[in-house]
Amino acid sequence: VPASVAKGETDGWHELYQRQGITVSSRRDAVDGHTVFRAAGVLDVNIFELLAVLQDIPRRTEWTHRLREIRVVSRFSEEHLVVANLFDLPWPAADRESVIEVTVLPDYQGQQVEIRYRHAAGWTEPPPEGTVRVAVVEGTTRLRRIDEFRTEAEYLLKMDPGGFIPSWVANLFIQEVPVRTLAALRNQVLRTRGQYDEFIARHRRLARGADGEPE
Repeated sequence: VPASVAKGETDGWHELYQRQGITVSSRRDAVDGHTVFRAAGVLDVNIFELLAVLQDIPRRTEWTHRLREIRVVSRFSEEHLVVANLFDLPWPAADRESVIEVTVLPDYQGQQVEIRYRHAAGWTEPPPEGTVRVAVVEGTTRLRRIDEFRTEAEYLLKMDPGGFIPSWVANLFIQEVPVRTLAALRNQVLRTRGQYDEFIARHRRLARGADGEPE
């Protein structure tokens, strides 16, 4: 069991279920009262392969649950950008749109990376017709290298989908997102293996330069 999961049992996290080697927990945010969902587990893939898939924005529609469209609306660097997402929700719910600021924080010496997702502050462009903008969205993906073939992964998500959906219905849907995300991320790595060799080689060089030992 990842250390983060074991720690979570004592800091307010309530375990909901386990699936595909991934544990999903929840707790109430003390600041705004929203429920935060967390999925954590060990993925049998290399950390650089995971990072390559995560940073290939256009192909996220291949593995992100119900993501119909995604586009980059601002790019400040490879590690800092703003993306617009359009999610296809089942009837009778309206489709949802979110505009998210993404920040990638690699720690090569510590052989880990954190990716933060936040609602893009100051975004004023209206959502596409017939869709509802997600009122609150905040998340974090944390990856920590165990060895060449295993990575400890943790995904946290807090979301208010907006519109007229009862909170208990929304939570039933949202609590599925973290486990689906980690499982789909692992599967996408296996499907795309060999397609990101240049990206992976570059990040291995950066890790060696930070005195890591990724080999």
